[in-house]
Amino acid sequence: MHPDDKLRMKQRFVRTSKKALASQENRKLAKKAKKAGRESQPGQRKPRRKDWHAGDDSQDGPIFEKIVKRPRTKPATPPGSTPGGPPQTSATPAQPPPEGHPAPPPSQPDTGGRRALVVAVARTMLSVRYTGADGRLAPGAEQRVPSPHELGPLAVGDEVHVDPVRGRVTHTEPRRSRLARPDPSTLHRERVLAANVDHAVVVLVASNPKLGLADRVILAVERGGVAPVLCVNKVDLLAGTAARAELGNTLAPYRDMGLRCPLVSATTGEGIEELGTLLVGATCVLLGHSGVGKSSVLNALDPAAHERTGAVRAGDGKGRHTTTSSSLRELDNGTRVIDTPGVRAFGLWPLERAALLAAFPEIAAHGAGCRYADCSHLVEPDCAVRDAVERGAVSTLRHASWSRLVGTLGER
Repeated sequence: MHPDDKLRMKQRFVRTSKKALASQENRKLAKKAKKAGRESQPGQRKPRRKDWHAGDDSQDGPIFEKIVKRPRTKPATPPGSTPGGPPQTSATPAQPPPEGHPAPPPSQPDTGGRRALVVAVARTMLSVRYTGADGRLAPGAEQRVPSPHELGPLAVGDEVHVDPVRGRVTHTEPRRSRLARPDPSTLHRERVLAANVDHAVVVLVASNPKLGLADRVILAVERGGVAPVLCVNKVDLLAGTAARAELGNTLAPYRDMGLRCPLVSATTGEGIEELGTLLVGATCVLLGHSGVGKSSVLNALDPAAHERTGAVRAGDGKGRHTTTSSSLRELDNGTRVIDTPGVRAFGLWPLERAALLAAFPEIAAHGAGCRYADCSHLVEPDCAVRDAVERGAVSTLRHASWSRLVGTLGER
């Protein structure tokens, strides 16, 4: 742009600004002058309100009367009754309502909320069952109540207080433990799968135990204060003692960590008594991929149950997906079991390397001999862990699970 054009634009802007400021000042001065004129002639102002008197009206009397707010007085105590108490029998009976008007509903006592346990969760409704003084669930006392948004998302196993008159949850008790994972849609939000649980029972198939889910649950329960248990189902499908010995070698690293790994068969009943003794009196949640037999194991633990189960496929020995929502059931021995739908993926919060090594103690032990202190045990040279895998000192399944988890460190 030519310098002369810039100068003309600048001058035009200055002139426009001066005109705008002058116009604004003129409007302010005119407003002040108008206000001063009104104040100098108070007699010409029209009154906003007229005080009415008796003389301003007709001979029949004043049309307008001054409304006076009378103070509210406490009603006198009716005869035959005591202050603060119900009327005596000698009091006048209540009159029936006028014809055509319905009778008022009877007054409900203020219970202050009954303690209940959330046994099922839907999108907008909760199924709760009331508990007694001993903490037992009352059979048949189940009620569906709205899920209040101001209390936050609730999970199966939450202890709540319900107002039975209004039919809504008033408040919740603090959770002593939880099994949670990041929400797949919003990673910074926590999705609680079960609350106030003691054991997280991961159900695996004996013929093909997918230990990736077990390793993720072990890492997740450390955050929520829940003890993991590996339940290996369908051991009756193993062919011979060699297959059982191989399964024992696969589970050896977990048993060395102190985890309980009962071998059960929901079909034949093998190991069910051992599992029931381990869980007696506790609250546990069943986890596992679709078709591993969670509902069948629950039916075996509770013979009176009528859970729908799927038939086993002949190809891989797996069942069909039958459980569609989480629900809680109390067994006769006081055990509370939460059955969950099949898990496809179990996300984790961002992990520290120390926490990951704590879940893989055999890799941490052999990793001390690696060339690099921060060795990922995947591609670095002179890796003692990979040498241990080649020698058979470290399970190939465990190393494969490690490689999947170590790749997620620091991604979220």
